[in-house]
Amino acid sequence: MADNTNIKSRDFKWTAVNPAGQRETGKMRAPSEAQVRTILQEDNYDVGSIAPAAQNPVSAFLEAIGNARGEGGPKVKTLDLATSVKQIQVLISAGMTPQQAVAAAVDAAPSKKIQGVLVEVVERMRQGESMSGAFGHYNRTFGESFLAYVSSAETAGTLPETLQRLYEQLSQQAKIESEVKSATAYPRYAGGASMMIALGMIQFLLPQFEQLYAGFGSNLPAPTQLLITVKNNMLPFIGGLVLAFGGVKAWLDQTRNNVDIGEKLDKVKFRLPIFGNLLVQQMQYRWCATMASLQRSTVPLDKALDISARASGSRWLIKTTPTVVARIRDGEPLATSMTSIPLMPSTVLALASVGEQTGELAETLDAAAASIAEQVNAQVSSLGKKIETLTLLFVMAVMGFIIGALWLPILYLSVEASESF
Repeated sequence: MADNTNIKSRDFKWTAVNPAGQRETGKMRAPSEAQVRTILQEDNYDVGSIAPAAQNPVSAFLEAIGNARGEGGPKVKTLDLATSVKQIQVLISAGMTPQQAVAAAVDAAPSKKIQGVLVEVVERMRQGESMSGAFGHYNRTFGESFLAYVSSAETAGTLPETLQRLYEQLSQQAKIESEVKSATAYPRYAGGASMMIALGMIQFLLPQFEQLYAGFGSNLPAPTQLLITVKNNMLPFIGGLVLAFGGVKAWLDQTRNNVDIGEKLDKVKFRLPIFGNLLVQQMQYRWCATMASLQRSTVPLDKALDISARASGSRWLIKTTPTVVARIRDGEPLATSMTSIPLMPSTVLALASVGEQTGELAETLDAAAASIAEQVNAQVSSLGKKIETLTLLFVMAVMGFIIGALWLPILYLSVEASESF
């Protein structure tokens, strides 16, 4: 087999004549010019010219950042991933081989990121890798549960059924993510707009009051002086915030695989007011849904527990999973061993116990996942109202302080003027 560990894609511009006899031009991301030609020819295009596309500096910079983060592929939206999984599932169900299905899904990919990765996956499969092996090079794009599903289904010969279950799980996860974004959209936009207005008032309106008051030879009130201090140090402050944010982001990227640091961060974020409980429930849903699907796919229990912990997104849970596996190997039931898993609700433990006793563990964990999903939906609805209220209070407080600080000098001048008469 060819050495294909370093397959990388780039953009190519192509010109070809389609099956209807019309001339077309387009752009495709692929590892090589030959790969572009092969894909077009498979779609019955009469290929003309193919050349590397010029890359703008911004795209080159972003790609360099992505490469600096290491292997694993780009991060993609859950909904885009679910769409690609469904496309591949339908094509395999229609009788295509896995390689043909993935190749056909390239053109219909919902985003350029996924399209580029799928092109590389097809190239790896052409060179002899299995479907699970080819996808396995992009664990950051597809995630641990996706790779486990594909691997187990490939072994058992149940790709269409397993990919359908994976699609359903990803769709539900995407729905939850969309509802969270929708619930927080208004507060984010309102908060951002109010901060821009506040900064504009400080930057452009405050100097007018400062000049007016300086003409009377009086000291500014303390709140107004505080605003002037903020204005004078605004650029260094914003620069410091940007540098701090960049430093934290770089540190998080460097330590994303560090389980000990992740455990500490999880313990903090799961206790956050308002958002903490929602993050816990999302973690519980991902764990239950992944465990249920892996059990249906006949993945061994110890491996299923490890994959489900990684799919949950919680490094705290990842760290405790070996303890659960060890207790199971010592003869304890799954439900009893699961008490070592942090923040796992009693209802899930009870359902796991019933499922283990009846031999329907996948069905009971599915029921647990559905119940948690309903709780998440209800919490997201109430979360939006809470955040809106807090945002309005914050905006009123900030704007009230600024307006008060701007008008205080005028009031003081009025008092001084009346006293002088």
